[in-house]
Amino acid sequence: MKRSVEQMIPDVWRLFLANLVLFVPPVFIFFVYIAIFFAFAVGFGFSVFLKVSDWKEALSTFSEDTWRELLSQVSLFAGAMFLSFLAVLFVVNVIHGSGWGNMFSRAAAAGRTGLGDYFEGISRFVLRIAAGSILKLCVQMIPVLGSAVVVAGLVLGGGGGGWAAGGVAALLLFPLVLASELAIALFLWMWRPACFIEDVSAVEAFSRSFSFVRKNFFQIVILFLIWIVAGMFVAGLFALIRFAGQMAVQSGGWETGLAALYLMITFGANVVSSLLSLAIATFFLLFFYRLYVERTPAPGVPPGPPPPPDYGVEWL
Repeated sequence: MKRSVEQMIPDVWRLFLANLVLFVPPVFIFFVYIAIFFAFAVGFGFSVFLKVSDWKEALSTFSEDTWRELLSQVSLFAGAMFLSFLAVLFVVNVIHGSGWGNMFSRAAAAGRTGLGDYFEGISRFVLRIAAGSILKLCVQMIPVLGSAVVVAGLVLGGGGGGWAAGGVAALLLFPLVLASELAIALFLWMWRPACFIEDVSAVEAFSRSFSFVRKNFFQIVILFLIWIVAGMFVAGLFALIRFAGQMAVQSGGWETGLAALYLMITFGANVVSSLLSLAIATFFLLFFYRLYVERTPAPGVPPGPPPPPDYGVEWL
């Protein structure tokens, strides 16, 4: 007998409380992202600083050729830096996703996980997660590129009315593209749980994700809606707190000590809001992994909830 989402909530809540170590990797990666951004910003600023003499020459001569060459060099370097920045973020995200996903799969299946599972996941799944991420991006680009080809064909081949026809086609195709992207994101949402839990390739994980979402469509949609509502509630609540602090400072005057209090309230609200958002995301990701474990039994195991996991904490 399959358990409903409501029946699974207490079980997943105990899993969540027993595996608070899941918070450690994303917090660490957050500081890694900050360090990467700072390193690229410093590198770009230093490279621009090295061009100070060229800027002075361009300002003194007002030569169009000098300006064109200088701007071309800066644009090419900025583009290369930006692409390198995206590439580094992609690599870090793949490495982190490989380890963090393995932690979720262990927590959902066995009841407990640790940082050892994080490093094990990196060694076992990093290539599959990289291939799956690239493949998913390619799949998501199909509707966008298809609509772009149609619009470009109408614009280029429509003569005088080409732009009008292209504009109308773009307006008509936009809802279809949006619906296609949402469908792709939904039906491929469970490819990572399939990859980690069943230890399959990225292509096979896509197939199993599509099959799983098709069979459990309403439960997954309900979980997504609850996740969105919870996230919006947290964001709205702390936005209201920041707004109330700003109104209090404005009524009392920015010159008073209230300005410092407002900065403290804003900083604290941002930190607490980020941690709560992380907690909500961790809980629902764990819920999806647990749902996959329950609805995809191992060969020879009858359908239904698996035995209660070893939470390792008696009072839970």
